[in-house]
Amino acid sequence: FMKIQRLKTTNFRNLPDLDLEISQDFVVLVGGNAVGKTNLLESIYYASTLQAFSPRKSWEMIKWGSDHFRLALEVEGKKLEYYYGQKDEKKYLRSQSINGVRKKAGEMTGMLTSVAFLPQDLNLFQLGPSIRRDYLDGILLQTERTYEKLLSEFDKVLSQRNELLRRINAGGASVDELDFWDAQLVEHSFNIISFRRQLIESLNKDLPAVYKDLTGSVLGFSLRYQSPFPEEEASRQKLVELVSRRRRFDVAAQQTSVGPHRDDWQVLDGEGRNLARLLSRGEQRSVIIALKIQELLFLEAMLGRQPIVLLDELLAELDETRQQYVLKGLPAETQKFFTTTDIKEVPKILLKNALVIELKP
Repeated sequence: FMKIQRLKTTNFRNLPDLDLEISQDFVVLVGGNAVGKTNLLESIYYASTLQAFSPRKSWEMIKWGSDHFRLALEVEGKKLEYYYGQKDEKKYLRSQSINGVRKKAGEMTGMLTSVAFLPQDLNLFQLGPSIRRDYLDGILLQTERTYEKLLSEFDKVLSQRNELLRRINAGGASVDELDFWDAQLVEHSFNIISFRRQLIESLNKDLPAVYKDLTGSVLGFSLRYQSPFPEEEASRQKLVELVSRRRRFDVAAQQTSVGPHRDDWQVLDGEGRNLARLLSRGEQRSVIIALKIQELLFLEAMLGRQPIVLLDELLAELDETRQQYVLKGLPAETQKFFTTTDIKEVPKILLKNALVIELKP
C-alpha cells in the first residue's frame, strides 16, 4: 500500500515548517483548534491532486507574509516536490518534480493518492452543486493523466467566452464571433462530462453492497449525473445546437449557462427520487461514508495500491454507530493520518503502534 516516509512543509498555511520522518502506518495529529492539523492533511491532499481542499484557491495555502510554499514528500523511494508561488500581483506559478526532474501535472498522476474524510463531506448532499462537482474532480485528478489539463483548458475557454458575451452585450462584438468559442466549449465540455459519467458508473457498481456491509441494512440507490448534454458519442452536434440555442440567454446574462461548470449529481432511489430529501440526516451520513469507502476501493482498483487515508476530526462529528462504520470500512493495510483535539477520542487499539504528533499554537 502507498506510504509516506517523509513529509516536509515550508510556508504552508499556518503550519510551522515541518520535517517529519514517518515509519508508522497510523499517524495521529493532536492539538487545539486552528493549530494546523487540517492543514497538514491538506498538504498531502495537494500532493495527490494539485488542489487545495477548496479548489481554485491554491493561493490561500501560502502562509501569510510569504510569496510561496513548498512541499517535499518521500513516497516508496521517490522524492516528490511541489512549489506554488506568486509571480506578480495577478499570477501564480506552480511546479512539481520527481527525484529532482521537473514534471508536468499529468505526470504526477498516481504518484501519491489519498482519500480525505472531512467534516464538510458529511453534508455533501445538502451543499451546493459546485461542491459535488469538485468531489468528482478530486477523484479524477488522481486517476486520469489528462484531466488536470482538461479542466485548465476548459476554464480558459469559459473565461474567454464569458468575456466575449460581455462585449456582445455592450455592443462591442458580433454574435457570430461565438462560433469558435462555442466549438471549443462543446469539445472540452464533452470530454470532462464523459470522464465524470464514467466515474459515476464505476462508483455505482458496488455502492449498495458497500452500504449493506457497513450498516447491515438494504437500501436501493444509485448516483445520477445531471447535465443537459446527452450521453451519446454521436450527439456532439446536439451539443452544438444546445449551446447555440442558449446564445441569446447567455448574452443577456453575460455568462455561459451550460457546461460541466453547471452540472450536478444526486443520489436517487429506484423510483428516481432524490434521497437527500427523503433520508434522515443520520442515514445520509451513512450513505456518504459508504461512498467514501467506495472511492477508496475505486482508487485501489485503478492504481493497484491502497491510497492514503486522511481523517479530519471525523469521529467527533459522528455518533458511535457511524464511527464504527468508518473504522470497519477502512482496510487494515493503509496508511492513515488522523486529526483530533483529544487523544482520548482515538480508540486505544489504533494508538498501539501510532506516531503521535502534537501541534501547538
